Amino acid sequence: MDAPVAKSFLGQEDFSGKIKIAFEEEIKGEGKAIAINLGEDDLLEAVNDALQELSDSGELFMMMTKWFD
Repeated sequence: MDAPVAKSFLGQEDFSGKIKIAFEEEIKGEGKAIAINLGEDDLLEAVNDALQELSDSGELFMMMTKWFD
């Protein structure tokens, strides 16, 4: 979800301590999000590693160009 929406959830008592913003990087296009439950540290690390690998190799840019432009 986008940063303003995520930040609004962080301010709600029902979500206090249950969610966090993992990164604040603009992802172009509509409806792009990755949600991972707190405590899923192995999954979070795997997703971050995969995204970094895609970014480093240039594949992420190619996918973004193909699907979001």
